[in-house]
Formats: sequence, structure tokens, C-alpha cells
Amino acid sequence: MYKNKKLSIIASLVLVASSFIGLVRFQSVSADPHHDDENKVMICHLDGHSGKYSSTNVDENSVYKHDGHGYHNGDIVPAFGSHSAVNMFGKQLAIYENDCKDVKTPKLVAATFTPATCDTLGTYTIPKVDGVQYYVNGAAKSHGTYTAATGSTITITVGAKKGYYIPSVPAPQVYTFAAPVCVETVIPVAVEFTDPENCDEDGSYAIPSVDGVSYYVNGELTDSGTYSAKNGESVSIIAVADEGYVLGDATSAWDHTFTAPEECGEVLGAEDVTPVAVIFTASTCDAIGYYTIPAVAGVKYSVDGVVKAAGKYTVANGNSVIVIASPISEDFTLKTGSVNTWTYDFKALTGCVLGASTTATTLPVTSGESTTGNLIVLSTVAGLITAIGFAFRSVFARKF
Repeated sequence: MYKNKKLSIIASLVLVASSFIGLVRFQSVSADPHHDDENKVMICHLDGHSGKYSSTNVDENSVYKHDGHGYHNGDIVPAFGSHSAVNMFGKQLAIYENDCKDVKTPKLVAATFTPATCDTLGTYTIPKVDGVQYYVNGAAKSHGTYTAATGSTITITVGAKKGYYIPSVPAPQVYTFAAPVCVETVIPVAVEFTDPENCDEDGSYAIPSVDGVSYYVNGELTDSGTYSAKNGESVSIIAVADEGYVLGDATSAWDHTFTAPEECGEVLGAEDVTPVAVIFTASTCDAIGYYTIPAVAGVKYSVDGVVKAAGKYTVANGNSVIVIASPISEDFTLKTGSVNTWTYDFKALTGCVLGASTTATTLPVTSGESTTGNLIVLSTVAGLITAIGFAFRSVFARKF
């Protein structure tokens, strides 16, 4: 009987202890709001010995605790709940996104651009590189060659695919496909020459009309049409491409001397003359600049369309002069290859001081006129001034 009572007491104590343990366990679980066997988080756990990461699903509660995986040196833990991410950046982020496996570093290759031509659109080529995703204006693009409209701007960026990591992402490639400067090839039409058919008629030449081509006769731009030419007259004609055009492979220069039938006898052509160069003399602090027109038989010199006789012509500082030589009549022609245009800028002087010169002023000679009369007048005036000065000195000397 005593023995049964002892067993009953022991059983009661065991029951009480079990209830207490259960209560404590219930209170412990209920006290941690983060404990939930179904709430798991995947982390990349770093093995301190091998240096490798391994993927593991752990209870969120183990991360919240200070001795959990969220605080192991090198573990990669994503953000969840109120817990911040750990090591989720750079290469570690790429490793996490690769299921905690190590990642490779790809060798980047830049995209290439080909500008547009007059016959083709511009293109850009996306290279094929393992582990690299190329984006064109923000949209993913596979490798290949693509056309681009004239004036469009293409911006190419890169990103790493899963299993790869780019340590230093390059700056975007930006390219604008400009419109090409296109020129059209034109073929000049030959000039037609007609010699005089009898002794009383003139010859002629016909300048054709061709889009993109200009014709110059003896150096002067000449419109299309038919022009007369005297017996014995010579013309030199060239064809030049206009802006936006280029001459094709064809004859572009013609020289012709118009000749009457033999029974008309010899007809002398115009006389060749060679212009003599105009001489320009720059201004100095003592004298104004000028240019000198030479005297050449059969040649006339013009400035701004006005024929100038041989002689010297002064020009104010800061002005430019263009002198053009041309035949004085149809009986003369300028010798082929001779220079017939001269340009000179009479620049303004600096550093000159008024009254500092000790050099006698030379009066300019214009249109071949002499300065002798002017010099006589100046000499006379100077003599009078000297005489008056002498008289004043004499008077004052006697008075005082």
C-alpha cells in the first residue's frame, strides 16, 4: 500500500513537470514574434575554410538573432521584414543572384558604328560576348547589325547576365547618325565650235546648258547660248562643277581658233599682251600709302570698274584695292597664263606720334601729275615766312 502511494506521488510529480515544461516551451515560442517554421530566407553562407558560398534556407529567426547568419562575416543576406540586406552589392549581389555560385568576369567588347552614305543608311553592330547583355536606348538587344535613320541618336549600355559580374561598367556609347554630304556626278557636254563659212561671216561657239556645270570663256563665267567669234579669234573654255556636284570622267576644257576658208587669205588674230604687275607701297608714319599703275600697250587697268590711267594713286589706311587688267580692245588678248588681278590691303598704322617725324612730307602724285608746281609754291611760302621772321627780330632788336 505504501509502495502504491509512492508511485502515485511520483506520477503526479512527472505530470506536473511535464505541464510546466510545456507551458514554458509554449511561452518561449509565443514570446518571439519572428519565429515561424514556415518563414524561411535563402542566404549565401560563406565557408571560412574554402572561401566558397553555399545556398541555404534558414529560419528568419536565426537571422534576427545577433549570433545568426545575418551577422556572420561574409554571409550574403537579402532584406526581409525589418531586417536590412547584408553584403547585397557588387560581386556578392551577382553571386546571390547566381544561386550562391561563383561568377565570371566577361571581356567587354564595344559596339561599332558605320555612318550613313549617299547610298546606304548608317548601321551599328552589337557584338556577341558571353555573359554580357547590350541595351539600345534602354531596350535589350541581341548581337547583330542594325540600321539607323539619319539624324537618330543611339545610346548603348551594357549589363552582366546571370553568372557574370562586370567590375567596372563602361560609360554609355552615344552616336548620332548625321546626314551624309552627298554630291552628284555630272558629265559636261562638249562646246560646239563653228568656223566662218565665207570671208564675210563670223564663226560661233555654243555653250550648252547642263545642271550642275558652269562654263567659263577666257576666264569669265558665261551663260548657255550661242556666241559669235571673228575670224582668227581664239577662245579657251573650261567646264567647272557647281557646289554639290562633281565632274565625271569626260573632257572639260576646249581651245579653238576660228579660221575662215583658205580663199579668204591670212587673217591676223589679236595680239597677245602681258600685263605688268601693279606696285603697292604701304603707308608709313610720314606718308600715305599708294599704288602705281604701269603703262602697257594694249592693256587697261580698272579699280571698282573704273579704268585708271598710268600713275600713282593714294589710298587711305584701312582700305583694300583690287586692280584688274584686261585687253584695251578686241585687237588684243591677254597672254595665256598671265596674271591680271592684284589685291592689296592698306592696313592702319599704330605707334605713330603726331609731329614726331623729321622727314619732309612728299606730296602724292596722282594720275601722272607732277608736284613741281606744288613744291615751288611751298618754297615761296617758306621764304616769306623766313623773311617775316627776320623782320620781326630786327624790329625787336632795335627797340630793346
